[in-house]
Amino acid sequence: MQAAASPPSPCPLDGEEVQPGEELSSLTLDPGEHTLEITAADELGNEATRTLTFTTPVEDPTATLLTEDGLTLPVCEAPELSARVTDPSGDRMDVSFRAGTSASLADGTVAGTAGEVRDADAAEREGEALTGGQTTASEDALPFHEFAVDVPEGAGEDAEVHVTWEGSADPGARVRPLVEETAGGELVEVAHAFAAEDGSVAFDEVVPAAGHVAGGQSRAVVQHSVGWSGEDLSSRGDATAPHHPEATDRSEYDFTLAWESDTQYYNEEFYEHQLNIHEFLLERPRADEPAVPLPHRRHRGRVRQARAVGEREPRLRPARRGGPALQRARRQPRRRPHGRRLHRVLDALRQAPL
Repeated sequence: MQAAASPPSPCPLDGEEVQPGEELSSLTLDPGEHTLEITAADELGNEATRTLTFTTPVEDPTATLLTEDGLTLPVCEAPELSARVTDPSGDRMDVSFRAGTSASLADGTVAGTAGEVRDADAAEREGEALTGGQTTASEDALPFHEFAVDVPEGAGEDAEVHVTWEGSADPGARVRPLVEETAGGELVEVAHAFAAEDGSVAFDEVVPAAGHVAGGQSRAVVQHSVGWSGEDLSSRGDATAPHHPEATDRSEYDFTLAWESDTQYYNEEFYEHQLNIHEFLLERPRADEPAVPLPHRRHRGRVRQARAVGEREPRLRPARRGGPALQRARRQPRRRPHGRRLHRVLDALRQAPL
């Protein structure tokens, strides 16, 4: 008599297939009742099925710290820490306290830098040493405070960096904590808040050390605002040639606002006008004379789309840098014969100082 075993097959668990050898436990399964179906068959076609029903408990222990949070312990005495833990299933539990270290600008364990940037998300920054209580202001750029702290050696892969900052900014200003990602060296926003009427703003964020530690340090930046801020290109006292005989003399104004209205209309019907507007703005900074400062360029327009099943009502879209019509043209640069030309103009506009 000979017998041969067939390769094991997946078994249904709660209607989902489980592979042979797969490890399951009450930690990986949802609490409650489960049904496992096991089927055995031989080469003669004999088959038997057995259904097993079992229940997994709630595996959600809780811990309450009895020692006062933030308590300073004496270094010459054995520290006494206490906590209360409970488990719904009454299981025995291993309890341990995670070691932590603190660092601050005040005691010199955090290196601080204060400065300003033109690009609010710039990774490379320069500035002066920052001290507690210091105010950083700028006339035409975006202020920031940068912090670097050493991560203790031996910190586990599950270590966390607790970042707290409390300060002030212009009322209503958007303030953002950024952390450096190890992989690309970029600064990534982890939260944002708007300063209160009295200017107060604070952050209390937890960031995993994994992926955010480079060279043994964790780097964080508190950044005022988003976007970009161009430097002043000229002032009232600079001599500039008027672009038109009836143009306002440079000595009578501080800056220029560019307002583009109905650019979708230009793009669809009078494409050359849209190009002329952009080229005019680009030509204002001339090589042989001080440029006219253009700190803000705004687009306003309505988008109306016709569809086979009807029409969408006109809808105002939020104004964005470059404008919806220009962004659409960027995504479809070959839409019109002059598409490449517009694409070049748009690239220049993005790089032009405002």
